[in-house]
Amino acid sequence: MASLQSQKDSHVSAFRKLAVLFFILCSLRCVLSSVESIGNRDEIVQFPLDDHISSGGIIQDDNDCICDRAQSCYNPDNASSCGARIFYLIVVHNNRTMNDALYLFRGIRDPRNTVLIHVDIKFGLGPYHRSALKQEIEACPCGSHVEVASVHNSSWSSWSMNMPTLWGIEQAVNKYSDKWDVFINLSGDTLPVYTPERISRLFSGPLAKTNFVTSSSCETGLVPTSINFFPKKWHKRSHYSDHPASLEYVDDDGVTHSGVTLETFFGSQWMALRFEWCEFLTRQLERPDSLPSRYRDYLIKTRKLMTDETFIPTLLMHYFPETVPAVEEDGYLDSDDVDMYSLRYERMDEQAPNSQGWYPSNQRYEVPKSSGVDVPHAWGPYFLGVYDLSDIKNSGALYVRKVSSILDPNLFSLLPVEDPDDIPEISWPKEVKISPVPDWEKKVAEMKAKYKKELEAKKNKANAVDDRQGTREN
Repeated sequence: MASLQSQKDSHVSAFRKLAVLFFILCSLRCVLSSVESIGNRDEIVQFPLDDHISSGGIIQDDNDCICDRAQSCYNPDNASSCGARIFYLIVVHNNRTMNDALYLFRGIRDPRNTVLIHVDIKFGLGPYHRSALKQEIEACPCGSHVEVASVHNSSWSSWSMNMPTLWGIEQAVNKYSDKWDVFINLSGDTLPVYTPERISRLFSGPLAKTNFVTSSSCETGLVPTSINFFPKKWHKRSHYSDHPASLEYVDDDGVTHSGVTLETFFGSQWMALRFEWCEFLTRQLERPDSLPSRYRDYLIKTRKLMTDETFIPTLLMHYFPETVPAVEEDGYLDSDDVDMYSLRYERMDEQAPNSQGWYPSNQRYEVPKSSGVDVPHAWGPYFLGVYDLSDIKNSGALYVRKVSSILDPNLFSLLPVEDPDDIPEISWPKEVKISPVPDWEKKVAEMKAKYKKELEAKKNKANAVDDRQGTREN
């Protein structure tokens, strides 16, 4: 047993060294790229708040415009009477996320909800204006208010990854302060597990007054992960331990504080935040000498990576720690009304053990070259499909990512649902290998070539026999 444990420790140590080396390579890539690429274009397309535009055959995939959700209880003068009102920020950056955002929009459109779509400047609004998503929004908003904008240019792992989220929060607070209760940001390749009705009820009931800043890939579950949780040489801890912050800021009472350090917490860039926290953060960032502003400046100046996973979680744990989820010993939410150990289900870092030596045993979906879908980073997140449904159901997650209508369209036929019991118990087989897609043109060509070769061989054999007979006769 001691030998096996020693062997396991050796493997984990080797993986940690590889992780550190990989992190260094990623750091070099980010240093060579722009650390803060912030666009200055603010082109906004607005759609009516209450008017329903007739579909007129515009809706894609023969999907009828059905807008009877929550209409029986929806009151424009008191929308919160029907449950929590959600302000969604959807971010898209390429054709794939634009196309799949169509299915996401279908799953969240509702009279209670506001939807703000941010298109990365690198991609631009041109593809949006030609997209099925735009047609769907114009044809069938179901009473939700929709805005589309292209404002920021995000570069992977740099500070600019925060910009669409912070911009979206600012828009929600300053323009729609009386129209929402929860801010939720989603990538376009996300799918809601449950209907708007159920999600609204949850955020006005057992999930009320709670801020969520993690996903299923976070090692401490629903609670943000302190860097001290990681081993000393783990890349996340060593990176943020280098040049630690010593901040000077002015508080709301005008008092100056010096030499302040913040314990770094890791979470996810995808969050569900209450209005009170969003308003507080927005007001603090309006003052350049506030602690959040000085912390932001420190992260940019020291070129910290993964700040979209640390900036808001760290500040939330500093200012509003009582609002993060209360969990039981098994990691599930401390609630009698809902079973949940993750707000968002995703699969990441499956190619190596995590910092505590845990590693997965299930297979995962790979991206065929013929699909045209961009291959995920080595560490994920990886694409999900119907074989993941059992894990999705058991996690209690409200949203899943990544999904692709090209890789596994079946998932879009099964989600969202109204009740957890509606999710089928489909899990990964012990091992599954799928045959290639038959290429009958190639098959027929190969058969013809084989038949032609056999005919030639028979002809050559017959000629050889004739030649031998002719030789004997002579």
